[in-house]
Amino acid sequence: MEGNFQCKTCGAWLDALVEKAQNGLVECPYCHNVYKIPSEKPAPAPAKKREPTDPEDFSISNGVLLRYKGEGGDVVIPPDVKKIGEKAFYNHKLVTSVVIPSSVLTIEKYAFSGCQGISEVEFHEGLKSIGEGAFSYCGLLEVKIPSSVIEIGLWSFDGCVGLSSLTIAEGVKYIRNLAFRNCDLDSFTIPKSVIGIGDSAFLHCNGNVPKRILVTLPFRYSQSLGSLFGISRANIKFKFIK
Repeated sequence: MEGNFQCKTCGAWLDALVEKAQNGLVECPYCHNVYKIPSEKPAPAPAKKREPTDPEDFSISNGVLLRYKGEGGDVVIPPDVKKIGEKAFYNHKLVTSVVIPSSVLTIEKYAFSGCQGISEVEFHEGLKSIGEGAFSYCGLLEVKIPSSVIEIGLWSFDGCVGLSSLTIAEGVKYIRNLAFRNCDLDSFTIPKSVIGIGDSAFLHCNGNVPKRILVTLPFRYSQSLGSLFGISRANIKFKFIK
């Protein structure tokens, strides 16, 4: 009998389990894949048009954005910036979103740390490095790391307690220690291109009250789950790719 919610792996219909689910997740009893139950959502709002930010809001020298001096809101970084400097936006509570153009190659350490009002950051291909603590303790809800990024730095998204959606594109090479500690991630994939993951990179990555999620990652990390996920692994189902 067909329904509305089907396992993508074995094809089993899971509607009866969905109706009884208590935590927003359902596990297929046949292949044990875990799925997040989609909620009823209103039609998406039209894409927000982002106006260029006043150049006077930035202190820029030789392609390095040294300091943001504006009042906050939606920020579009100028296209002549090649590097966002250390603590350029540090602890600015009123910035709500940031667009980082393809000209930016490096985001220095603690560039956006403590910006609790930032719920959205838009990266573009061209970015190479996200520095130490660059977005730590921000209000981010979703992060999409482009394929051009070589390194996701130490503590880079540590303490982003509202961060639930993570996409890491094929091409990323390194995820450093504690990069996604203390987040609230839903199921995500670590691509085969990642050749180095630091200790505790995903410690407590599935929330302070741990939720069951599925993490897909290369088989070479199958013996390192304790060092990468710590006690979080007790509530994570792992799927390995060769």
